[in-house]
Amino acid sequence: MNNHTSKTTQVLMLLFLLSVAGALIIYFAIHSPVEMDNYAGRGGEKSYPDGLDDFRRILVYSGILLTSALLALLLISAASAKESAKDKILNYFLFLLVFAIAWKSYPYWANGLHFVFSGGTSSLYDPKDLIPYVDIGIIWSVPVLFFHMLIWLIVPLPVILAVINIRKEGVNYKDALTLLIIVLLVSSFYFTPDYMYWFMD
Repeated sequence: MNNHTSKTTQVLMLLFLLSVAGALIIYFAIHSPVEMDNYAGRGGEKSYPDGLDDFRRILVYSGILLTSALLALLLISAASAKESAKDKILNYFLFLLVFAIAWKSYPYWANGLHFVFSGGTSSLYDPKDLIPYVDIGIIWSVPVLFFHMLIWLIVPLPVILAVINIRKEGVNYKDALTLLIIVLLVSSFYFTPDYMYWFMD
């Protein structure tokens, strides 16, 4: 049994930490939601009223690039015969967590929507009028949609595989890390209240 963390897993964990750092930057830098009364951004026709278009794009697209890098590393890990089953399961859940934070949630937070939906709901904030949809459209939105549609499959099934692996190989710190990542993944939904209400607007 391999008790050493693979280099791929180490890189994935570093990228995860970067995604958390980006989330903290957004939380501290964005102090209010977009002023939709004065904004009609479909197709990038107008700038955000606060003038933070470029700043938001840097944050949002750094998350998209970060998630894309993790996906590439995950595929490399999955195809590698040198990676242990525990590493592959850990890498998988690291990718899901970074997707939930950086790809899915960065745009929500960068547009200040946590200020809106933490206190109720609103139909003013059409995602099609906001970054990143105004730039890349369904390239961003379709993965988010499938993530939410399949969440009850893409999490429980690998958990079952992890339990089978534990029964076969025993428990080590990688299993504890995987459990922590799963808890963080579930907790991430708490920080994006009414996400699908907004997303499906």
